[in-house]
Amino acid sequence: MVKLLSQAGAEVMFTYRSSGEAAVSLERECAPLGPLVRAVPCNHAVEDEIRRFRDVIAEEWDDRLDYVVNNVGITADNPMFRMTSAQWHSVLNTNLTSIFTMTQGLIRVLSAAQGSVVNMTSVSGLTGAAGQVNYSAAKAGIIGLTKAMAKETAGLGVRVNAIAPGYVATDMFGQMPEAKQKRAQQAVPMRRLGQPAEAAAAAAFLLSDAASYITGHVLVVDGGLTLS
Repeated sequence: MVKLLSQAGAEVMFTYRSSGEAAVSLERECAPLGPLVRAVPCNHAVEDEIRRFRDVIAEEWDDRLDYVVNNVGITADNPMFRMTSAQWHSVLNTNLTSIFTMTQGLIRVLSAAQGSVVNMTSVSGLTGAAGQVNYSAAKAGIIGLTKAMAKETAGLGVRVNAIAPGYVATDMFGQMPEAKQKRAQQAVPMRRLGQPAEAAAAAAFLLSDAASYITGHVLVVDGGLTLS
């Protein structure tokens, strides 16, 4: 997503939690494209770190901001009757509360630019996933947050949409047991995983002027997984 937006001419500031080497590598990879691409460490489960990141944006870009993509997610799976309070709260704080904290603090500068927000949810927020009551609840919450926020900010000229990916070839998917990965892929009517670039293209569309009359929408990018 960072590369695609940079290729489109956008300056991009992105966060990372622990993959410092990968973040620096991505900065270097994008450098020849021209626009500024900067990595900033941020644990989205900690509100103070999100506020510090917002301060970096204000200082670096002088309160000028056109787009926000809330693309953060962790899992801590367990059946409901074995799920710990720590597993529940860590996923809700990182996946849902962080989006509220980040976006609430940036609405003023976004409205000045008539900007746009894209929140990454999941098909798990639409259908639920066994063993993931925390993840499913957080992703369903993102859908409700997106729709409510879109209604509140439309009058300010800010559009807010969401993307609900299905199975995408990411590090998170790669952590699943191999047998579960095979079953997941077979469940997709298109019989393949989505690629990160395909989810990124959906985000780029929703941020662009081509989507200027779209707000409060959840764009499903799942290869047909949730077709009834």
